[in-house]
Amino acid sequence: MATMFTPEYESWYHGNTVSCVGIGGVATLPEYRRRGAVREIFSEIFRQAPERGWAISCLYPFSFDYYRQFGYEMVFKKHKMVFPMKVLAKFPRNFDVKLYTFRNPEMKQDILAVYNAFAQTRRAMFRRDEDTHAYSDDPYKSRRWTYVHYSGSTPDAIATIRLEDDGLTIRELCYTSSAALCAMLGFLRSFDGQAFELRFTDLPDTSDLDAVIGEYVDVEYSSEASGMIRILQLEELLRKNRYPLEHGT
Repeated sequence: MATMFTPEYESWYHGNTVSCVGIGGVATLPEYRRRGAVREIFSEIFRQAPERGWAISCLYPFSFDYYRQFGYEMVFKKHKMVFPMKVLAKFPRNFDVKLYTFRNPEMKQDILAVYNAFAQTRRAMFRRDEDTHAYSDDPYKSRRWTYVHYSGSTPDAIATIRLEDDGLTIRELCYTSSAALCAMLGFLRSFDGQAFELRFTDLPDTSDLDAVIGEYVDVEYSSEASGMIRILQLEELLRKNRYPLEHGT
């Protein structure tokens, strides 16, 4: 009658991870719609949550009101920034980067280390491991290029980009410090002969990028509603809700 896909993830929360069940592929055959089949599946998922250890559930909805009836609420917004390449003129050019391809598979661990260091400082980003498909090891085919910046031998920033039309789209940007972010921006300047503007997508609610560029006259901002979450085990989240030990954290 109805079906859905329920992948399991580890989601960062205050420097720890909690178990998350995702919801996808929700569908009902036309002849069985409006009989409560999807609701029954959700009820079974929520019933199993304690024994499965699922603390939260997340999904990307086709309709927010539809999933509110199952206890989900919008918690993510995708933020975008678009600005001309000239905004990066203040950042010294930097070429201490390597391109990830199938020829250097050992770089995958460097990529994941930077991503997880970035993600654990933000709530509800997924922990990634060896099974991730976020990075293409054949960028010449996929046209998704992942560059890793190194400070000495230490990886500290990653950027996955796509060159299209007259612009450069940065699909993912992760870093371990503001200095690493500025160094990666210095590398992105190397595309100034091909791209007139930069388009940053999927930025978090508060992005260091907004603070470091310093110039906002030609910067365009936009945002759109994205993911929803339902808390399945409130006590576990409260126990992992670490309050800062120092002010300004």
